[in-house]
Amino acid sequence: METALLRQISQTVIGRLYSLDPLIRYMMVTSSSWKLPPGKSVIVCNQPYFYKKTELFPGSVFVIGADTVARLINPKYYDGSYHRMIETLSGCKRTGCIFIVAGRNVNEYAKCSRGF
Repeated sequence: METALLRQISQTVIGRLYSLDPLIRYMMVTSSSWKLPPGKSVIVCNQPYFYKKTELFPGSVFVIGADTVARLINPKYYDGSYHRMIETLSGCKRTGCIFIVAGRNVNEYAKCSRGF
């Protein structure tokens, strides 16, 4: 996500833009307008790899779509290696993170993680 867009979002929801290094930026949203439970926040991050996100934000809950989970469990994205995929996803699990998969309708049929 572009930095300008993150700034615009942060101004809209009264969040704050943070930087872990010049290439990784994230925004933590704690706005009461989002009706978040006390002590909870939403983070929008431009880190493209979930295994790196789990290292940056251990113990987090990631809400992802059905298309994203299809890529997460496809060995094609791990140099074609099933073993490397399992190793990477096991590393995500060790950080204490979990993934919630949001389904969607495709041609009047629900597409969700159960189909994978």
